[in-house]
Amino acid sequence: MELRLLAALVVNAAVLLFAHRFALRRLGGELISRAVDTFLIYYLVQYIVIGALGMAGVLAPATIGAAALLISALLWTVAKPRRPKFVTAPPLQLRDSLFIGAGFLFVLGFVGAVVHYYRLTVPLANDAIIYHIPAAGQWLRTGRLGLFETWFFNPANTYSPLAGSIFIAWLMAPFRSDIAARFVEVGPLLMIFWAMLDLSRRIGASARIATLIAAAAVLARPFISHVNLAKDDLFVAAFFLAAVTALTTRRETNPNSRRTTSAGPPTARESAPQQDAPRERGGEKILLTARESGSSPFWSSLRAGVAIGLMLATKYTALMTLPLLLLVIDAPFRAGWRWRHFMISAAIVALLAGPWYLRNLLITGNPLYPTDVSFAGVRIFDGMMTVTRSDRLVGLRAGWDVMTTGYYPMPMLGMVVLLVGWSFAWRHARRLETDALLRVVLIGGPLGIAIFLLTSPYAE
Repeated sequence: MELRLLAALVVNAAVLLFAHRFALRRLGGELISRAVDTFLIYYLVQYIVIGALGMAGVLAPATIGAAALLISALLWTVAKPRRPKFVTAPPLQLRDSLFIGAGFLFVLGFVGAVVHYYRLTVPLANDAIIYHIPAAGQWLRTGRLGLFETWFFNPANTYSPLAGSIFIAWLMAPFRSDIAARFVEVGPLLMIFWAMLDLSRRIGASARIATLIAAAAVLARPFISHVNLAKDDLFVAAFFLAAVTALTTRRETNPNSRRTTSAGPPTARESAPQQDAPRERGGEKILLTARESGSSPFWSSLRAGVAIGLMLATKYTALMTLPLLLLVIDAPFRAGWRWRHFMISAAIVALLAGPWYLRNLLITGNPLYPTDVSFAGVRIFDGMMTVTRSDRLVGLRAGWDVMTTGYYPMPMLGMVVLLVGWSFAWRHARRLETDALLRVVLIGGPLGIAIFLLTSPYAE
């Protein structure tokens, strides 16, 4: 057991270390955005290793470790420092870095306490014991990725994309058990912390306020309750946030120009050459520079493609989040994307998520099998069942009851605080046309809830 633990630590530490080194040298940005990139690369490596070996029929603990170390060495080799063409973001002030570090350590301690409390319990969530963990176990036993028959349960789980089970298989392989895999959602929870911190900073919050927002988000009941569930919901949330950060990343600009709002166009005054100047924001002196988390359109398109691809490779219901990304569809154009950058992102999405849907199309003739696929009343693909909205989601009252009394809901006081804060945020509504991040904050939540209430077959 000690040798297996050592092997798992070595492999995961190598991938994380070299992923961070690659993000530091090739992607740039400040510490916060690099943390998001590090997690994204970390899960991309897992997905590629398990997926490629599984399709080749040679999936085993030894081959997983060897392939992971090989990719880590490749990351080390290609992580040559970029020659900066423009001024990058100034480093965080020491006191802000310490506050962020303290906030992250608090989150780690809280999550660690939950893990320690549940360390001796077996997986109990329905989805975890019915197909998430068993599918990963079957893949490791047979050496290849195959369909996992979910007898006497929803057949959609047999054909659904299962990136979550890929991440579970990564943690199961070195131990030959689910001792670590049952806490697979700890990783995406920490990724959500850094993504929320990054988004909050870019929308205008100080480092300390952004840290409090990020900590409150991941420690809220709907998120922290997933720590001991071997499922995939937090992966969808983490990859969605990473996609938003990638799509709204500003391009590198002339160092003599001031930074603009999130993915917004520069004003005439901002376009004129000026010297960087300090400014007060929430009692904190900051230096207005060319970018805070800027990047070239090429690297931003890679980030977006990986994040969206992994998100759509996780589960069918991830498709319901795509309309939310339309809220920031103008941001890449403002950031200098050309059509080739959109094509790069689309190609990466197709490479990562496409195989799951292509498999279903070849086997059943329906990429979303076993559900029927219709548009405007016209049947496009036949399936074995038609998905309808849950009768528990009819009416605003029913929707409110589900959100406040159902599956790991927030306390009523927390819901009220969120609604009050969201209402006050509308005083910035005049910026909606040009500020993509603000658009997601103000419109994304209600739009996501509406999509859920109108389409979800499950009231949870």
